[in-house]
Amino acid sequence: MLDAPEAVVVGREAEFAALQSLLDDVDKPVSFFLEGEAGIGKTTIWEAAVAEARQRSFHVLAVRPAGSELQLSFASLGDLFAEALEDVGDELPAPQRRALRVALLLEDPDGSPPDRRAIGLAVLGVMRQLSFRRPVLLAIDDAQWLDRPTADVLHFALRRLVDEPVAVLVALRADGPPRPQDLTEAFPGERRFECRLEPLSVAAIQRLVRTRLGIGLARPLLLRVHESSGGNPFYALELARALGSTDARLQPGAQLPVPESLLELVGGRIAALSEAARELVLAVALLSDARVSALHELHGERSASVGLHAAVDAGVLTVDGDRVSFTHPLLASAAYVEAGSERRKQLHRRLAQLVQDPEAQARHLGLAWDGREAEVSLALDRGAQQAAERGAPAAAAELLELAVAATPLGETADLRRRKLRAAEAHEAAGAMEQAKTILRSLLAELEPGDARADILLRLAVLTADLEEALALAQQGWREARGEALRAQARLLLGGGWPIHGMGETLRLGRAALRHAEASGERRLLVEVLARLSLWRLWASQNPSGPLDRAMALKGPADDLHAYESPLVPLALWRMYQGRLEEARTLFEALYGEAGERGEEFDALYLRGRLVDVALRGGRWRDADTHAAELYELSEQIGLEYSAGLSDYWKALCDAHLGRSEQARATAEGGASLARATKAHNTLVMNLGVLGFLEISLGNDAGALLHLRPVLDWIADTQLGLVTHPIAPYALEALVASGQTHEARELIGRFEREARTLETTWGLAIGARCRAQLAAAEGDLPAALDAGEEALALHQNEQWPFEHGRALLVHGRTLRRAKRKSEARGSFEAALAVFEQLPAPLWTERCRAEIDRIGLRRAGSGHLTEGERRVAELAASGLTNREVAARLYMSPKTVEANLARAYRKLGIHSRAELGARLGAGGPAKRRETPDSSRPTPT
Repeated sequence: MLDAPEAVVVGREAEFAALQSLLDDVDKPVSFFLEGEAGIGKTTIWEAAVAEARQRSFHVLAVRPAGSELQLSFASLGDLFAEALEDVGDELPAPQRRALRVALLLEDPDGSPPDRRAIGLAVLGVMRQLSFRRPVLLAIDDAQWLDRPTADVLHFALRRLVDEPVAVLVALRADGPPRPQDLTEAFPGERRFECRLEPLSVAAIQRLVRTRLGIGLARPLLLRVHESSGGNPFYALELARALGSTDARLQPGAQLPVPESLLELVGGRIAALSEAARELVLAVALLSDARVSALHELHGERSASVGLHAAVDAGVLTVDGDRVSFTHPLLASAAYVEAGSERRKQLHRRLAQLVQDPEAQARHLGLAWDGREAEVSLALDRGAQQAAERGAPAAAAELLELAVAATPLGETADLRRRKLRAAEAHEAAGAMEQAKTILRSLLAELEPGDARADILLRLAVLTADLEEALALAQQGWREARGEALRAQARLLLGGGWPIHGMGETLRLGRAALRHAEASGERRLLVEVLARLSLWRLWASQNPSGPLDRAMALKGPADDLHAYESPLVPLALWRMYQGRLEEARTLFEALYGEAGERGEEFDALYLRGRLVDVALRGGRWRDADTHAAELYELSEQIGLEYSAGLSDYWKALCDAHLGRSEQARATAEGGASLARATKAHNTLVMNLGVLGFLEISLGNDAGALLHLRPVLDWIADTQLGLVTHPIAPYALEALVASGQTHEARELIGRFEREARTLETTWGLAIGARCRAQLAAAEGDLPAALDAGEEALALHQNEQWPFEHGRALLVHGRTLRRAKRKSEARGSFEAALAVFEQLPAPLWTERCRAEIDRIGLRRAGSGHLTEGERRVAELAASGLTNREVAARLYMSPKTVEANLARAYRKLGIHSRAELGARLGAGGPAKRRETPDSSRPTPT
């Protein structure tokens, strides 16, 4: 029995959640069918669901038939019911009990075979008797091997279930023998769900490999595993296991090693082909875009046609118009392994003469020849340039490594240049370890000086450990002689502000500016001014001087990476000011450019900024999408490289959307990663999410436990308050915990910084915090004035969440001032804002305040918007868990909303909801179906 079934379900969380929802509400017969190819993960989900049912005290009847049992009558029936029959058999009529015992070989026949109807009725009786005691789960894995007599009896019994709490879970192979249709048709459509398991995503494969094997694959290698496995988890695990370690890498151009376990599964199809057909299959494996016309040219039309027909008939290849591909990507790897190196080289030589694309031609040349030839290395260099220009850094890196291998040893300058470009391409593709390996090899080849200093600075950029990175940058500074390199070294050392503080960082930024000006390099000067602007922002100093200068110097054709561009500090400044549409437009443009260049890390961080903008602007579903996708990308690259920052953004969205458990787990995981990489900034940000979550749950004073480190960190590093995303929560926690003297000092500083940066958004938050402080000190007139000031700054309602919070704070002050009617109006306005976002935890806080006032409006049937949305979805037949997922609530919040709706509508069950809502309120809104969940057949 599994102790934590959800822990073993990797990449199939949605499917498992759907099964959990089914188990939540088993009050009548219901069935769930899992279908997919071999190795796709059906059994993993099936086992986890069985374990979950046992933890919930279901009576579980489970069987996993094998192909060898297909011809054995009642083999699976015995596994399912023999033990249960001993338990409840005495409660069955004697003829039924005896018929089932004879069928299960528990009793000798009396000369005549048992009546099939009696056997079916006995099985029905057993399930009914068991269901009287507790819910029943009938679980069948590999149902394609279910013997026909068992299937017939189950069909007979299941069709006759009416109101019994019996769930049926069936997993079967899509590519196996004909499935037992009778089982799928036993229940009517509204009680029958089907789910076809699709291939796992790249991020899910990475999680699976890390969880099961403890291996973290570099992103380009991960993509190869995903492509070759076709997203099949079993195949992916076998391929990753064959690679063997977290430092695994392939020789340029090599296919993944295919373990014997997989060759046995797929290699037989290829081995059975003729030699000519295998030659054609190998050509398809080596071509990046195989076409029938190309195969005709390579092998001759007649020979190619015969080979194609044979490969298609064997289920190896498929033809769609002119395009030829493998029926499963793993077959390409098997064909590659089966051919042998000499045969592959010969075919690469022929393909190099056949293909027209320079990149493909270069790749075939590089894989066809051993040794070092200048002509081949030059062709590979050109092919790599083309790959880089089309935004394919992984392909460029592979071609450049082939170019390095083909470059004559005497051409030292070309060798070093190609190695450096290969490292850059690996970095852009997210293969950090490969990039660092190449740079370290270059470092060992060079004497102290500018060339070596350049490599040291590049290594510093790629090093996650900040102390190690600063040591490399310091060494680069000592060895650098040129002004440009000295400017770059100062910039990298300035990035050590988490250790030495913003004062030293700003000094280093000014020094970098002097070196950049002396270098005469305009592009470098723009980069330094941009970084100095960014640092001034983070210190809550007005950045307009260096920023305006950078924008004036920036050329339209400058190839600036994201954080080299002055558009980043400009976008951040606009975000801090609350000018969110301007900020979003800038960040989206920067994100698009990073994506086009294939710069994974820049894309990840810019996506995070889009999360920030969307949260501030009330576009929470957009924020949630951005956070989920950047987290997936971060998983693929390696979470350790973001040092917990991607966890922070994901946890922050979860906390805003009321997913408390997920937010807490993700933030704690991000904090652990940050500690491991000594990333103190992301550590306090993840702790800050935990503090915000406590405030959202109503534990304002207790939040200070998590938020005090944020304030200490800001003080230690001389960061600004108004530009730190967690600082406002820390100020609130100070007030709530009674530390009013410190709170007054910091709120004053917060508002001064807001004026310096010309941020209305910051001034509105400062006024709200001042209102909370005045109320805590008993100065209600000052609290009311500050609250009205905050609300006036929110008049254009650009920042819904902060507006809602200002309304909530002002409502509390009005209530304490005995102005209950006005307080209720403020609370209800806040409630409307929170429900619209949706912010379920804050919705609950608002409702609690409204209940506390005690004023009731006429018409007890009036539902709030949130209550109506929950009621409508519940009336449509969704379970509480499904409603929670649809509305970004917890199941407990759904239950609370339903309880209030029942009370207001004067009803007692879901069955009455539809009629009552239809008769007493506006027409139901149609919700868009959630495609991640299985739907009734």
